[in-house]
Amino acid sequence: MRVIAGAYKNITGPVQELVVDIEYLDVRLKKGMALSHAAKKGYTSFCYLIEGAGEFDDTKLEQAQLILFTEAGSIAIKAIEDIHYIFVTGKQLNEPIAWGGPIVMNTREELEIAFRELDEGTFIKKKSRVWTSEDSSPPLRGIISNSLWLLDNSAKKLQCALLLKF
Repeated sequence: MRVIAGAYKNITGPVQELVVDIEYLDVRLKKGMALSHAAKKGYTSFCYLIEGAGEFDDTKLEQAQLILFTEAGSIAIKAIEDIHYIFVTGKQLNEPIAWGGPIVMNTREELEIAFRELDEGTFIKKKSRVWTSEDSSPPLRGIISNSLWLLDNSAKKLQCALLLKF
């Protein structure tokens, strides 16, 4: 298991100084193994299955499927075959959501500004390097490697754009 952000069993991930309290784990389990994740009250959690098949709280998932959890408690995972998944849990923001394709903002007006900046080439204000899972130790301060995610907690649903390259 790799901790990308947050902490798990006294291991802290390299992503620091995030605005919300999150836990982001990259997990691999061998066939027959089981694991549970804690879901706190006021948090929304999801698991995205990258490879294999498994049971996620008695719901069978297969490759490229996602399950959303909005209740507090323990989330039980069992590997039906070797699995690779990400687990993300985050404190609910209860903010409005305006989603336009690849861009997520709080209002339609902010979306319009973002798309105008995108057209003008000013949306990305500083140059950056894309880090992949093959990099030995990418400087993940303030970013989440290879994915963009958003939890729409006020409506208790997930709106998620995953750009995974595992």
